[in-house]
Amino acid sequence: MPDHLVRFAAPALVLGLIAACTPKNSPEDPKGSGASGPGGQGTGAAAGAGAGAGGEGATGSGGTGPGMPGWTIVPLLDDKTDPNNVVFRAGNDLVTGIHFASKDEGWVTTSGSNETFSYGGAIFKASQNQITDLLFSGNRDGLCLLGTIDFHGIDKSPDGFVALGYACDVIASHDGGKTFGIEPALAGDQFGIEQIMAMRARATDTLMVSDSGYLSVTKGQPGPNAVWTDIWAPEANPPIPDPVPADQCQGRPNSPTAQTQRTAAYVSPQGDFVAYVAAPNYDPQVCVSTDGGKSFFPKVLPGVADDALPFSPAGVTFASATVGITFWANNIYPGIGYIYRTEDAGKTWKHIDLPSDIANKSIELSSAFFAPDGTHGWIVGFDYDASLALVLDTADGGATWKTSTSDLAAKVSKAGGGKLFTGFALDANHIWVGGEHGILAANEAGGS
Repeated sequence: MPDHLVRFAAPALVLGLIAACTPKNSPEDPKGSGASGPGGQGTGAAAGAGAGAGGEGATGSGGTGPGMPGWTIVPLLDDKTDPNNVVFRAGNDLVTGIHFASKDEGWVTTSGSNETFSYGGAIFKASQNQITDLLFSGNRDGLCLLGTIDFHGIDKSPDGFVALGYACDVIASHDGGKTFGIEPALAGDQFGIEQIMAMRARATDTLMVSDSGYLSVTKGQPGPNAVWTDIWAPEANPPIPDPVPADQCQGRPNSPTAQTQRTAAYVSPQGDFVAYVAAPNYDPQVCVSTDGGKSFFPKVLPGVADDALPFSPAGVTFASATVGITFWANNIYPGIGYIYRTEDAGKTWKHIDLPSDIANKSIELSSAFFAPDGTHGWIVGFDYDASLALVLDTADGGATWKTSTSDLAAKVSKAGGGKLFTGFALDANHIWVGGEHGILAANEAGGS
């Protein structure tokens, strides 16, 4: 039996016990729940629990006109499927994933947090400045999971989307994102509840990266008829391959934070180029594969400060086939955060200065994303010294960065939010960020 199944069998039971023992939120207590006032019923059809879920009204606050500077805070919907057991997602959930096909058609994923910790996350439909529907609620048991369902992001698939949750079930849309359903991941019993960091459909197969340290592939799309083959797992017992060549990565792909972070692994649109962050033997590095995940070679980051050596970079992402960044900052060790940039598809990495106004502060860098132009990019996180959300931006493909002077931090704070965790850019102007306490924010002017 693969060790990734054994490792995650016990946590499934623990999650189930937590869900069973946690008191339900009271619909009579909207003040304590983050509810934002009465609103209309949702109209989406969600498979399982959450079908036709109702929710709070989702009118944005604090925004400006289209194309003008200024951020709009976009409230999440509360789940009113059961009027006697309302799940107050607004003000509580952690926003973990954002994807927009156009400014009027988007999807948002969350994990349960704060008062929704024991209720799992959700998948929402969105327009530019509004959450319009709740498509799937994690306030239910999975098919193989005794416990609620959290999401860490969302990836495109040939006929819709895959919501990144846990490995032994697939939660996906096969109608372009109109509805989401749940089905077993495979015929047989290979996977446990390890969390999915990436799932990419390729020309002949699908690649999955899990935070238990495995890369696996299956012919066609994931589902009940899929048969998965593990192709890379350097810390498994036995390792894959066995042995791992001495010149290849000895550290596994895993999320460096307690909350699974999608950007801890990067898979190119075609799925042939894969990168993940690691720090085996106190060597922060990016492991790079150019053969679709069959082999990985370590690219150690030069000149990392001693106190940062035990930590994996927070994430890695690419603006183009050749240009990418990796980054890290920890509030416990102010002044040693970093950004590194590559111009040769990860073969070499060059240190990039943090903006001088935050270089010596207690900050956290959580996630990074680029616009399709490969020039405009953003890194989101938190400024502990100021107790405010933090956004860095670049207009030269990551060669230089500056701290955003927009109204975002103030509006996030006013809305009760804190750390930013994720973001998405439809183009250089239309961007979204999300984070703690149900924060989702939209901007139509590039974050200015």
